[in-house]
Amino acid sequence: MNRLRGVYFETSALNAFAEDRNVHDAIATKAFQNLKGQGFYLSPVALWEVLLTSDEVTRERLIQFAQHLVEPDLLPSPEELVVKYIRSGCPLVEAEYLLISPGKFAPVWRDMCAIKEKTLVFDPSLVRAKTDALRDIGRLFHEFTSFNSIDIAAKPGIAGTQVSVQQVLDRYSVVPPECREDFETVRHIRLVAFFILVFLCAGASVEQEVVEDFWRQQGARTMLERIEVVFSSFPQLVLRGPFNQMAHMAQFQSAKKLSLGVYFDCMHAVYSLYADVFISADEHFRAFREKLRDSVPHVIEIHHFDELRFTTTPRDNPPTESFLLR
Repeated sequence: MNRLRGVYFETSALNAFAEDRNVHDAIATKAFQNLKGQGFYLSPVALWEVLLTSDEVTRERLIQFAQHLVEPDLLPSPEELVVKYIRSGCPLVEAEYLLISPGKFAPVWRDMCAIKEKTLVFDPSLVRAKTDALRDIGRLFHEFTSFNSIDIAAKPGIAGTQVSVQQVLDRYSVVPPECREDFETVRHIRLVAFFILVFLCAGASVEQEVVEDFWRQQGARTMLERIEVVFSSFPQLVLRGPFNQMAHMAQFQSAKKLSLGVYFDCMHAVYSLYADVFISADEHFRAFREKLRDSVPHVIEIHHFDELRFTTTPRDNPPTESFLLR
């Protein structure tokens, strides 16, 4: 499969790289990376976080910089990756496929990269409302992980769910017999199941319509129907795959003060499974790599921004009116 080697820019890395650079730097960097067979990529999660930049001038500068730096194809959203993984049968190793999002953000971003004068048009109040809801869920995961609470019913607001994570695991015999006496393994499985309930069954995500479309095709409308489908038909989802990455990130952050971006970090963590290289300027991802290094080998491709070496060469910038700047 002929493709560029994919370098994923988590939102903090994009901000860090753009800080002391301009559009001319972005153009030259992209051209050089493409000659090396590499491409820088964003995701719908990263774009969403860019929209959260409160200062309009800073936000527009960052968008313009990204238009010239990264590839016009967005990586699939975490929702798209999860649904694809489920439809593939939750394999131990997925067959390689082109990581190009078909979602609602993708054509917008492709169009913006083709016509640089365009920008992201959005309703700030709607973005903020959804972000606040996702951050509230992040608080819930932080508390769940910190105190090992397993009763969702004690916390309202998750699509009316009135079930216990442990009851779900027991009902569907998800925990392997050899793991039932291992407290840390059971704790991790509980957290994975909690992510499945919130992210997949309740659809608490950035591209919720992807999840809802999946459930329409499954004929599962209610929460209980969705729980029945996922835990009876796809129990492997608890033991391997993207939700395990989310759970690890939430678990590692739970030992520290709550970060408002924890749920977004969990969604970004999924890309550590799919990108060839993952770049972040967030310390959480360095900790994520170090704590999983021995058990999950692919995390060695996560690089913190301050670990990178940059080289520069003299160049002639294109004239201001050049098509490269449009």
